[in-house]
Amino acid sequence: MVSLGSLAVKPKQPDLTENLLSASIDPEDMFAARSALDAALNAKNGLRTVVWTNPETGAGGSFTSLDSKTAAGCKKFASSLRFLDGTATQTAQGMACLDNRGLWTIQNLAPIV
Repeated sequence: MVSLGSLAVKPKQPDLTENLLSASIDPEDMFAARSALDAALNAKNGLRTVVWTNPETGAGGSFTSLDSKTAAGCKKFASSLRFLDGTATQTAQGMACLDNRGLWTIQNLAPIV
């Protein structure tokens, strides 16, 4: 089981249609990260941060929506992700857009240096 802030969710088959940040990400971590990204981007009032953790793998992180949805159905976001042993943190900024199924798909992603 993975914790999303105060929410506990059981992993389902993760949507791997786009490679979120790492090809080596654990499927449970991918599900938790994906769920946190969706929750942050679905916020109605713009800025919202959602934190996720997986104590079994040591992975965790956060996603923050940075603005309101554009007319094209897109939002900018920032992420901070820690994978596997919890020592390497990746920070990035990107944009995701709603597809015709109502799912967020990442359009671009760049590391923050």
